[in-house]
Amino acid sequence: MIATRIRTRALGMELAARLGAAPRLEGPPLSVFTRAINFAAPHGDLVTLHGPGPLAAPFAIALASWDADLANADLALDLDGARRVDLTVRPARDGALARAPLVAALAETRATLHPAAGLSSPRARAARAALARAVSRRDADGFLEAARALIGLGEGLTPAGDDYLVGTLAVLHRLAGGWPATGVTGRALRACTADATTTVGAAFLRQAIAGRFSEPLRDLAMTESPAGARAAAAALARMGATSGADTLAGMHAALQALMGGPA
Repeated sequence: MIATRIRTRALGMELAARLGAAPRLEGPPLSVFTRAINFAAPHGDLVTLHGPGPLAAPFAIALASWDADLANADLALDLDGARRVDLTVRPARDGALARAPLVAALAETRATLHPAAGLSSPRARAARAALARAVSRRDADGFLEAARALIGLGEGLTPAGDDYLVGTLAVLHRLAGGWPATGVTGRALRACTADATTTVGAAFLRQAIAGRFSEPLRDLAMTESPAGARAAAAALARMGATSGADTLAGMHAALQALMGGPA
């Protein structure tokens, strides 16, 4: 079958390296939405296609234009000229300098956020409190236990507990050297995603454990500018029905735990 050639605008550097020079997406998509389509990638992970704009996932490809009929064709992706975006959140050289704009932006944004109702359930509240204690104490085993309780929690394509944990991991990659998402604990966290959540939720979590995030979340975690932090937090808040708000809630709680204050 002759594949439909699709022009692309941007994708993550790591995804570009895995896809190679002339990738194809064949067979029916895993899921189709108004402005995004999810495919199983040749390398075995997930690829999301969406229209022009910031990369909504570390496994996303922003197209030059959007066509909902893409779901009905085998696709050949034209990556020539596509922007390669580094979606990695790296440890800050100066923790205090990196933390200040994050704290201010999240404090400003928090009052306007409406996270998923599932994050207020008794189970979620207990898991969130346990996660905060583990972060404040650098308790890797406690973190893993709390993460297990959050993974897959709530409804939606990416459950609220997954989004919350992704936000937490972004802060820890930036301000805690990636703790505890490395070594034995990182491998255990990755194993937890296998059967406990949705396909898309698991893909987000695996990437977050490795330190890669959506473009708005990367921008927020990496900025050292107050204005940049406010703009990135606002962009993240607009993502999904509650995904952005749930992610920001996880970031706020992680920051508070690192600073020894209440979440």
